[in-house]
Order: sequence, then structure tokens, then C-alpha cells
Amino acid sequence: MATWLDIIGSVLIGTLIIFLIMKLNYQVSTNSTEISSNGMVQSYLTTISTVMENDLYKIGYRISSSNKLNNASLNQFSFMEDFNNDGTPDSVRYYLGDTTQARKTKNPNDKPLYRMFNGSNTLKGYFVRDCNFTYYDSTGSQISYTNLSNPDTLKKIRLVKVYIKCESPYLINNYYQSAEYSRKIKPVNLK
Repeated sequence: MATWLDIIGSVLIGTLIIFLIMKLNYQVSTNSTEISSNGMVQSYLTTISTVMENDLYKIGYRISSSNKLNNASLNQFSFMEDFNNDGTPDSVRYYLGDTTQARKTKNPNDKPLYRMFNGSNTLKGYFVRDCNFTYYDSTGSQISYTNLSNPDTLKKIRLVKVYIKCESPYLINNYYQSAEYSRKIKPVNLK
């Protein structure tokens, strides 16, 4: 009888150990996927923000006209700059599409972020959860979006705050990995 109890006890302990190893393996696999996805989202966001920062710091560069900004709203911003330093003004426009335009991603919250350079789309394939712009005057006061349709108000913009949120394309543990970027940029040529 003692032999049977030893066999049953060892089978139960062995089964418990196997379940613990399986649980540990599942947890390690899940954590690895989360870390990989988070790194991908961070890298993605870094690429987008680097391109955007480079453009925004050059707003008005070598533009003699007082109309350096063409359009400013919550999800759209367009401006002039001499991007490649050739004496020819270039137009740059950022705008956020809607979720129906993001068919290449599995995340239903993704929207395409477009960068139009001299009328052609140069930032293809970037999907973000959100992207918005906030504008400030020379005193640091936020400019109301309702006033931005006035060209004189556009000339008062001295500082632009950019907010971008990106999410992973796939669900991991029932949520999307996310990363956010927020920065105030003061273009030196907006005076």
C-alpha cells in the first residue's frame, strides 16, 4: 500500500511540476512578445518623430514672405521652408487620415499619418493612433483652434506642440502596446 501512495504522490508532484514549467514557458513567451512589440512601437514612433521634428524646426527657413504657415488645425499643419537649401520654397503638410484609410494594419484604431512634400506623399505606411498639433503665440499662450482660420492669427504662431500616439498592429494579452511622443518645438524662423 505504501508503494502505491508513493507512486500516486510522485505522479501528482510530477504533474504539478510539468504544469509549473508550462506556465513559466507561457509567461516567458508572452513577456518576450510584449517586449518585442513594445520595441517595435518605440522604434516606429522614433522614426516618425525624427522626420517631423526635422521639418518643424525648419519652418520658414529661407522664406522671405511673411506667409510661412499655410494651414493650422488640430490634425493638420502645413508650412513653407527651403528644405534642401536650393533657394526654392518647399511646402510641407502633415495631416491625419481616418481609420477607414488604414487597411494595411490589423489595429482598428490606426489612422494613416501623411506627409506631403511639394504636393506628393512622402511618408507612406505610417500608422498612428493619434496625432495632433497645438499652437502657441510669443507669450506662450495657446491659440484657439477657432481663430486659426484667420491668416493674421497664423502669423502669431511661435511654438508648435506635437503629440503622437502609436500602437502595435496586433493584440497582445487583449491590449495593444502603445508609445507616446509629445514635444514643444520652437522654429527659429517664426518671428
